Amino acid sequence: MKPEGSLGVRIEVRAREERRAEPVTCGLPWPRGVLQEGSAVTLEGEGGKKLPIQTRVLDRWSDGSVRWLLADWRADASGRSVFFLKKRDHGDVEAIEGIRTVQRGPELEIDTGAARFVLSPGDDTPLASVMAGSSKAIDPSRTGFTLEDRSGAGVPVRFDRVFLEEAGPLRVSALCTGRAEKAGPRLNLVVRLRFYLGSPTVRFDVTLHNPNRQRHRGGIWLLGDKGSIYFRDFAFTVALPEDGVETEVRWSLGRGADFETCRGGFELYQDSSGGANWRSRAHVNRHGQVPNRFRGYRLRAGRTTRAGRRATPVVCVTGVGGWLALAVPQFWQNFPKALEAGRGRLTCRLFPGQYADVHELQGGEQKTHRFFVSFAEDRVTRKPLHWCLDPLVPHVSPRWYCESGVVPDLLPRGDDPNRDYVALVDCAIYSKDSFFRKREVIDEYGWRNFGDLYADHETAYHHGPEQLVSHYNNQYDALHAFLVQFLRSSDRRWMTLACDLAAHVADIDVYHTEEDRAGYNGGLHWHTSHYTDAGTSSHRGFTAGSNGGGPTSEHCYNRGLMLHYFLTGEPLSREVAVGLGYWVVHMEDGRKTIFRFVDQGPTGWASVSGSEHYHGPGRGAGNTIAALMAAHRLCGDPTLWEWAERLIRRCIHPCDDVAARDLLNVEARWFYTVFLQTLGAYLDEKIERGERDDMYAYARESLLRYARWMAGHEYPYLEKPEILEFPNDTWSALEIRKSEVFLYAARHAKGAERERFLERADFFFEHSVRTLTASETKTYTRLMVIVAGNGYRHGYFKVHPDLDAPEPSSMHHDFGSPEVFVMQKHRVRKKLLHFARPAGLLVRGLRLAARGVRGG
Repeated sequence: MKPEGSLGVRIEVRAREERRAEPVTCGLPWPRGVLQEGSAVTLEGEGGKKLPIQTRVLDRWSDGSVRWLLADWRADASGRSVFFLKKRDHGDVEAIEGIRTVQRGPELEIDTGAARFVLSPGDDTPLASVMAGSSKAIDPSRTGFTLEDRSGAGVPVRFDRVFLEEAGPLRVSALCTGRAEKAGPRLNLVVRLRFYLGSPTVRFDVTLHNPNRQRHRGGIWLLGDKGSIYFRDFAFTVALPEDGVETEVRWSLGRGADFETCRGGFELYQDSSGGANWRSRAHVNRHGQVPNRFRGYRLRAGRTTRAGRRATPVVCVTGVGGWLALAVPQFWQNFPKALEAGRGRLTCRLFPGQYADVHELQGGEQKTHRFFVSFAEDRVTRKPLHWCLDPLVPHVSPRWYCESGVVPDLLPRGDDPNRDYVALVDCAIYSKDSFFRKREVIDEYGWRNFGDLYADHETAYHHGPEQLVSHYNNQYDALHAFLVQFLRSSDRRWMTLACDLAAHVADIDVYHTEEDRAGYNGGLHWHTSHYTDAGTSSHRGFTAGSNGGGPTSEHCYNRGLMLHYFLTGEPLSREVAVGLGYWVVHMEDGRKTIFRFVDQGPTGWASVSGSEHYHGPGRGAGNTIAALMAAHRLCGDPTLWEWAERLIRRCIHPCDDVAARDLLNVEARWFYTVFLQTLGAYLDEKIERGERDDMYAYARESLLRYARWMAGHEYPYLEKPEILEFPNDTWSALEIRKSEVFLYAARHAKGAERERFLERADFFFEHSVRTLTASETKTYTRLMVIVAGNGYRHGYFKVHPDLDAPEPSSMHHDFGSPEVFVMQKHRVRKKLLHFARPAGLLVRGLRLAARGVRGG
């Protein structure tokens, strides 16, 4: 029986391989008011055995209690294992003798008990020394990162700073920042190192970043741009202390695979994914060519060679008094990759020189590679480092996730009365067209592609002989949809999709530069242009032949990154989510544009939807307001919240003439529902914060006004296909957004009006699910993301029909009159025209006077 006041955390080992003291990290949600400031937690394993635990608060409710708690522990697990987290109100938790850290000037010393590390700024590597017991574990002079430029010449690598990023008794994270630079462009290098108590194994997250801007001439973003940096090879080598001593090499090529042994040189090179479509045009380079030379990998061990499809390797070298091992999860998925071993050293080529082309990092692009290095024998799994290839995924029950309230209106999948909806969503991970299987269609693999979703809905009107390549780039926040479904089901497949996508979005889809215009820097790149092939635009949206453009408010999503951070503690997800919030602030800063000499007011770019002249309810402002709220929740900067409310007031008003908005002009205005959903989420947040003030009343009355109009005018889009450019089932999926708006409005309505809203919510929900279930295209990516990310609230309202929201603290408000917002560029144009007219008259008069003088 679960102990009183405890939180049961279930760990499942998919391979049924025994784990001993495996380091695990997970975010755990808590209901409001349960875990207060000063409370502590303890962890119990099987049989009530107490286990050491490390915790850190990631998020708090408005009353100060814990909303998300990051927990670390060392798990003994085999098959299905259950742990219980207990709340202790009096903080009576035994102290842990954990990892010891000391910062001595620029140097950082870390002692895990199994190995001692000294990190220091310097050339090539931050690893100044590693000791395993009383013996040296590495030769620092032969250990480090190497970079070769496009000609094969070495580029100096220098680490400038090493510091402690997170400290605890069970896990410590260090951040090492540096650069690779000679005459010419610079590449930034960020290395995050994770150390674990009692372990000689270190996790490396290595990010290579091009800080340049892309030139994107004509708004077209292509490979081969002048902002790109090209290089031949980027690698990490770790070496035993004995230089040149013959060593034994052991290797394994997959999870659960046995180890093989050789003496002499070892090389494993993955040239392509190994899939049937390994020559897909998803892999074209700047010349439009696919450099992949063969299918899968080639292995050379001593005098033998062989080939295979897909490798996920662990390689060990042993010498006199030394042992090193290196594991690379997602090795083949992030091809090209290479591992080499022999003569006392291991080399992981993250961008290998064996590839048939140089590697290109576009301006503002980065890539993070993850691998593990063990500096002495690792005994977590019987086969060394296999736990790194298939880590445990701890989770709580769907009921706890949902009833904690961390995501409002969430119901466990098994309790959802809408079984047709559940079956529809399940197609995303179970069907023959699941997101996992879609990857194979265009071979959505390789270091730049992996994690993104194949946008197969764009093939609806494609009739060419070749498969259309189109990338999704997290449209409609697919990441958030996946994680919400994980919370509802605890199904690891949703988490796998989410983690892969989060890594891709954070590295590839975000424009990591400060050198372009403020409206672009740090923004999110669009999906591939509709119904066109990605070609050499890769994941940067605007292909050759399109109208061109760049990152905008209409494609801005960070709620999924926020939730991913809460569930995993991954710092990069937090950084990017917060950055996207500030991107909104910067794009609105009129002091950063060429018009600042005439007008320094807000630009209006954060509220544009469809047209520069429309700043009413739309997806531009809907997305940016949601992004500002998420970023505020993560970092607490009040400026972000103030901007969210400022945009609400700009775009909607309780006294709006809704008919004048032309919302039935579907192609131009369908996205108003996105804004109203965000407005409903804003009201939820205001309720949680206990703020029933004027702004709460303003937003509430605005939502109700538009919902009343919708109840009398909205109809299923496909009832009038003649007014749609592409009358397909995307419109059927979008009906579910109308249902969501009515559910938000019903919470704030009373009596007959509430019943009318609930009836309309039922109508549009059932219409959407029924139509899609019968459709042959129901598994298209965009449809699946819309349905998975929106329809789950309907079941919650069915189970909890009496939900209502509090009224404002005062029912008497003077909201004033609606005002029309004008963008900065149009304000400037008007001012210039105003001054230009008298200036023109003056010039004309001077010319006439001059003629008179000459005539006289």
